[in-house]
Amino acid sequence: MFQWIIDLWNWLFGKKVVEAIRLTGKLFIPLFMRLVSGVLHSTWEYLRKTPAQRKEIRYKIKAGAKRDEQPVICFMFAPEDQGGRIFDPFPRVNKANLDRAADICEEAIKDGVAVIGCLYPDDSEPRWYDIAKHLDAWKIVGDRLSPLLSGVMVSMEQSEQAKGVGEMQHAIHLMKSVFPNVQHYVAHMQWRFRSKRNSRFSWCSKKSTPANATMILGEPLWQPDRGNVYGVRGLEKAYREMTGAVPRDKFIMHEYNSDLEGYIGQEQRAFLRLQNGLGVG
Repeated sequence: MFQWIIDLWNWLFGKKVVEAIRLTGKLFIPLFMRLVSGVLHSTWEYLRKTPAQRKEIRYKIKAGAKRDEQPVICFMFAPEDQGGRIFDPFPRVNKANLDRAADICEEAIKDGVAVIGCLYPDDSEPRWYDIAKHLDAWKIVGDRLSPLLSGVMVSMEQSEQAKGVGEMQHAIHLMKSVFPNVQHYVAHMQWRFRSKRNSRFSWCSKKSTPANATMILGEPLWQPDRGNVYGVRGLEKAYREMTGAVPRDKFIMHEYNSDLEGYIGQEQRAFLRLQNGLGVG
């Protein structure tokens, strides 16, 4: 008969369970921003930022989101130096640093910023196409972090190192097995970039898009520091090509300009917001 008193006590004074934010509307998931120091930062290395830097990054993400957009951050779990040393060395899991990563994810969620985790880098070890060798380690990470993640992504620019779309799909399938019950399984791809492991392959069509990804973060062929050179017209051309390969409701242009606070970057983002896609980077 006193259970309601116990339940009330736990609700008022007990430790609150923090869970992943459900993504239901348009998303705002910027990658680059200048902090008050004037230094350009990316969110990839968020786990190794200072508390003050993390707070400022979250503030800028929330401040940049429109009223109908959910703030989202995407950051890396590996390699060691960029992923907050969750692995030390890879693939040996450092439990204390994994707990710290969970605390940082909870910190973002409590601040209203959803979290998408990226397992692998693009141009350095470890390699996403070796994921089958690392499943035991990733299961430990997944058991700890999956309840906090709105999405999980195999790799930065996954298509750059792919032998073919089947290999990418298999890696996403394996990722799902160790990060269960996450809302979105994400592929980060670069448009028309020839694979370094199979020069005949590039992401350039529906057939080369991994069908089991529920979200695609796309990068045009140019590097983001060339975003101002390509301007709005270049971005518009790339966007229309890329959304011929993936439905707009699954697609976000993510890594297209490192100067998004400049005039051209703002115009590019304004164009993207008019396209009725899943969100903007």
